[in-house]
Amino acid sequence: MLLSEIQELKVDEWHQMIEVNLKGVLNGTASVLPTMREQKRGMIINVISTASYRVMKGSSVYSATKFAVRAFTEGLRKEESINGIKVSLVAPGPTKTNLLSHTSSNELRDSLDNYVENHGLDAKDIASAIAYQLCMPDGASIDELIISPARKME
Repeated sequence: MLLSEIQELKVDEWHQMIEVNLKGVLNGTASVLPTMREQKRGMIINVISTASYRVMKGSSVYSATKFAVRAFTEGLRKEESINGIKVSLVAPGPTKTNLLSHTSSNELRDSLDNYVENHGLDAKDIASAIAYQLCMPDGASIDELIISPARKME
């Protein structure tokens, strides 16, 4: 989550986010899909972000990578459900992790830090949501789960 305004032209950071956030999901899927298809079952849960639904100042490229994963996941779900493979999304809102520490824009990082510190989700909340998805019966699937802090950002 290397936040910056587009005008700053931090192209290397853009490429890094594409490599990790999008290509990482594509490569991970490519590595497990053949086995899941062979066994006629499996579950892929891709973690995106509420940033794929709501773009904030400085998050354009980050949001674009998360939106791309969202689109990819929808397509994969439609293609692989016939093979017994469930494909789901988890979209956490601001969560108390070290993710913001990677952002090179001090102004953007500082503006989010206070909110996340005081109102952000705990990583355990996200883990519980993923565990819930894994417990669904064979005939049911949670396609998408959006989790956000009870106190909304202004």
